[in-house]
Amino acid sequence: MFAPLAPGIKQLSFSYSLPAKSFPLKLPLEKETGIYEIMIEEKAGSVTGPHLREVDPVTVDERNFRRFLASDMPENSVAVIDLPAPPATHSIDPRYLVALTLVIGGSMILALARALRRR
Repeated sequence: MFAPLAPGIKQLSFSYSLPAKSFPLKLPLEKETGIYEIMIEEKAGSVTGPHLREVDPVTVDERNFRRFLASDMPENSVAVIDLPAPPATHSIDPRYLVALTLVIGGSMILALARALRRR
């Protein structure tokens, strides 16, 4: 379908996920924009840029977002989204699990051997 766009404000919305190493994320704006909105799901994140201010949060598709809104965002400005680093993951060394299994298994075999000797 081909048709001209009617006058007035239009909204373009998209969503994506990025790895933690992408942050802080810089979003350059090539042209002046009348209304510019950024929504983030992370409660501890921050969004900075010319004229950007936090407004009331919103729920979209049962997900809560913090909203940052700017009026008359200037040409060549940059918005920066910064999120905290993800918590460190604590993985258990497989050698530790093998050793623990051997100790518990050995203890059970010794207990069984003692019980059988008493008979």
